[in-house]
Amino acid sequence: MNSVTFTLKKLTDRLSKALLDISLEKKTLTFTNSNLPKCTLFLQLYYNMYKGNYMDKKLIFLDIDGTLSRPGQPISEETKEAIDKVRENGHLVFINTGRTHKDIPEHIQAVDFDGYVCSAGGKITYQDETIKDSFLTDDEVKQIREVLDSLGINYVLEGKYHNFGTTVNFFVNPKDLEGASSELARMLAKNSGVKTPRPIKEYDGEPIYKVNFRIDMKNPEHRDIIQDSLKDDFRIDYFINVFNDFGFLGGEVTRYDINKGNAIKTLSEYFDVPMEDTIAYGDSMNDLDMIKAAGLGIAMDNSDESVKEIADAVCESVDDNGVAKSLKDLKLY
Repeated sequence: MNSVTFTLKKLTDRLSKALLDISLEKKTLTFTNSNLPKCTLFLQLYYNMYKGNYMDKKLIFLDIDGTLSRPGQPISEETKEAIDKVRENGHLVFINTGRTHKDIPEHIQAVDFDGYVCSAGGKITYQDETIKDSFLTDDEVKQIREVLDSLGINYVLEGKYHNFGTTVNFFVNPKDLEGASSELARMLAKNSGVKTPRPIKEYDGEPIYKVNFRIDMKNPEHRDIIQDSLKDDFRIDYFINVFNDFGFLGGEVTRYDINKGNAIKTLSEYFDVPMEDTIAYGDSMNDLDMIKAAGLGIAMDNSDESVKEIADAVCESVDDNGVAKSLKDLKLY
């Protein structure tokens, strides 16, 4: 299905009360209701695409696994070339990931990006400048650990320099990645000897960005206990990764003000670029915030259905170089 047609249909459905006259054949858009905020800007963006107009500077945010490439796989030459051309046209391209910077693969860092949003927004950099570096306090780390320890749940503290885990096999060996969400696939593929967590007993107070944990689904009640114990003070995100015979649910705990969407807002203000000129690409549950926040939120065709549902548009899959094709469709290069 053509991504533009899909998008216009989706917006028309959502804006059933708004009177729109859309004619793709004549390449015109007539608005008879001016109160369309984000959706109006989105349609105008596609109007520019049809007219062949290049637009003002955009801030573009890209998830890694399942968006730029499959977990453990390099970025395609087509996608790397697209990123280079978009940057040559004056737009800024950022990685926006839940990983700490130290956990970003070398083949990703070898590509020229303008900056990184890491640790789900805990750390933000532009070129060599650190714009934000926010950690859990010692007391917050202690509070989270006490809850997880009381339930016997395995977890990893994602630190500034190292990761510390209750088991060094937190990122377990994959038995079969088929059917895995990109986030869990990344965790599983990561056990190829790269940055295995240090034993938790070696933790010495190093600054911690967030805490990852996994619930054994033989004890599903643990999810409610974690939620009830920590929800007043922390944001808790879950990755719906129960499949095949893995049998666990992954999650992470961060501060409420730390998420990928707020990171986009921070950089929007930093560069004085309106939020409507921000674009985000993602595929997984932890990309929901940035897809909602961006002026144009785009889900990969290989995304979870819940991600597609809230996205403004759906591009082709990561296997079909969806990011590269979408950037070209939007006339960003």
